[in-house]
Amino acid sequence: RAPRSKLFAELALARSSLAWKRGDFPDAETWGQEALSIYRELDSDSADVAVTASHLGLLHFERGDIAEAERAFRSAVDLWEAKRPTEMNPVPPLANLGMVLIDRGEFSEAERYLNLALEVQRQRAAKSMPAAAVLNLLGVLRKYNVPATFFVQGNAAKANPGVMQRIDDHGAIIANHVSLAGSAEIHY
Repeated sequence: RAPRSKLFAELALARSSLAWKRGDFPDAETWGQEALSIYRELDSDSADVAVTASHLGLLHFERGDIAEAERAFRSAVDLWEAKRPTEMNPVPPLANLGMVLIDRGEFSEAERYLNLALEVQRQRAAKSMPAAAVLNLLGVLRKYNVPATFFVQGNAAKANPGVMQRIDDHGAIIANHVSLAGSAEIHY
């Protein structure tokens, strides 16, 4: 029996990636399944389980096995929907599941998952706006008396009213930045 540790699971996943890059899909799947089995045994609700399931989903998709790809991506999405582990970024499995569903011609369901991926990405981006970087930049601009324009997406502005007030207090111009990609960013 193989060692059942997180380190061994990480090594198995790395071995899966190596086999995949070499085009040895059966070996890649074997190692990926081993990693998934270990992660599930260690903590069935962890982000590692979802990431490994997504890895296997991509492998199956590349091989043309759409049914297995869908199963793997749904496994990752189901984990996120049930537990919402904070360390997990659900956008890739949500988007990948959407792409599989498009490939299967299930456009309404695909649209639902793709829209959810966009909304989650907007929320994640708004939370991770580089407030400290913006505030540091404002200090430098003030020190050298440099005017500035900040292009801000609406959801970033709503999520960071304190930062927006500091930009306004500085006397900088605040302009609307529209993105079709759905990210929330401040550009300066």
